[in-house]
Amino acid sequence: QPYKVFDIKYWWTDGWDPKIYGRDFDFSRPFFEQWRELQLVVPRIALLNKNCVNSDFCNHSNDSKDCYMSTTAFRSENAMYSSNIIPVKNAADCYKVYGKSNENLYECIDVHNVYNCQYCMQVTDSFDCYYSFDLKNCSNCFLSYNLRGQSYYFMNQKCTKEEYAEKISTYNLASYTAREALYKIWLEIIFEKALLRGMLIDNSVNCTGSMVVHSKNAHACFDAEDMEDCKYVDFTVNGLKDAYDSYHIGVNTELCYECHAIVRSSNVSFTHLSYDNTNISYCDSCHNSNELFGCVGVKKGNYMIFN
Repeated sequence: QPYKVFDIKYWWTDGWDPKIYGRDFDFSRPFFEQWRELQLVVPRIALLNKNCVNSDFCNHSNDSKDCYMSTTAFRSENAMYSSNIIPVKNAADCYKVYGKSNENLYECIDVHNVYNCQYCMQVTDSFDCYYSFDLKNCSNCFLSYNLRGQSYYFMNQKCTKEEYAEKISTYNLASYTAREALYKIWLEIIFEKALLRGMLIDNSVNCTGSMVVHSKNAHACFDAEDMEDCKYVDFTVNGLKDAYDSYHIGVNTELCYECHAIVRSSNVSFTHLSYDNTNISYCDSCHNSNELFGCVGVKKGNYMIFN
């Protein structure tokens, strides 16, 4: 309450028509009062789940398969209990996994292009790393931190391949008690031993904020990848240009102002939870549409006002 909610599969069908909720605009009353009334009568989708297979319990997700209880899962497969995974394959309990390819992950945070990693944070272009922090281009690292281009490191000490395997074998990773002990050591590494950068900005030009990579002319932006000419934007991946005051937008999107949850769209303002649109303003949960103003729940619509 107070919204009407439809099942995911039914909401996407042609079994109902958002146009039947359309109404004329009353110029004697405030716009937002009338828009609110429209939001209350147009049925909403239970979870925004678009082009997904066997992923009914995922929200704000697209083009994913066999995912469970995850949010913002894009082009992901076999993932569960994770959030902001774009993309990943075979993962559980992960948060903010970006890049072109990520696979076989558990309890990872802020990782890019990693493979077969567990309990890793701020790790990029690496594989076979466990309980590590701030690694780049590394492999076979265990309880290590602040490394670049290294392999076979145990507690930040260089080892031979054989020595590394021997040290790792002393831990029973199938034991919950052993895992709990390792987790405590990992937290100690992050908070007491590792060097922390004031701002995490990599491969970027003229940018301010933190957790910004592969970007240009982005100011006061956070958790951003592949963005250009943006300001006051939080969380964006896979291409964003010319955006201001927005959150959770991206994936080949441009010209956005005061938006939330927008992907593959252009020239969008004051809009919420809408995919694949062009030239829309003051819209809520609209998809595959063009030239909309003050609309709610429109699918494949063109030149519409108040539905």
